[in-house]
Amino acid sequence: MNEISLPNNRQSAVYIPVSGMITEIEPLEGYGQPAGCYQMLTIRINGNDNAESTWDTMPEEEPEDGMPAAPLRESVVRMVIGPDTCFVNNVRLYEGMMITGFYDGNAPTVLIYPPQYRAVAIAEQVPGQNVMVGRFNGSLTAEDRSLKLNLDESVDIISENDQNFYGSLAGRTLVVVYGPTTRSIPPQTTPYQIIVLCRG
Repeated sequence: MNEISLPNNRQSAVYIPVSGMITEIEPLEGYGQPAGCYQMLTIRINGNDNAESTWDTMPEEEPEDGMPAAPLRESVVRMVIGPDTCFVNNVRLYEGMMITGFYDGNAPTVLIYPPQYRAVAIAEQVPGQNVMVGRFNGSLTAEDRSLKLNLDESVDIISENDQNFYGSLAGRTLVVVYGPTTRSIPPQTTPYQIIVLCRG
């Protein structure tokens, strides 16, 4: 397998979401850890034209008119989870669960099919709830200007070990759980919860 290496002046992380259904959870050995500390998730994404790896699958039966049906667009991504993966609401994963996983798009990655990424954060898909991962500046605006946070006493701000976080959020990588946003540029929201990733 070939590995893509990045120069020493590594770019800041860009967290990319992958949403779909978990179809398989396998134990994974390696990373210098005992067996069982890491797992591999296989995530199936249907109807996602933006997916990086897709193939066409034909239905088992042809329609009654004898004409072949249009192929279904399906993609599969594999994500490695481990002790440093943040799980929103301490969710426990199972096959068939709908999730969104986030990985660092600038991290070195293995050239393999289906694509395989190291999960930074995992969240269950919940109606009416959005999740994003990103670094925020002093005005609590995401580096990519995709979201601005407005804080009040209702916002639950915690660290990855589920304890209250009392430090500054500026310059931190945050997992933000939120609902509706304004139609402004950037969109603004008062989030339900912020998880601070204390890993640099």
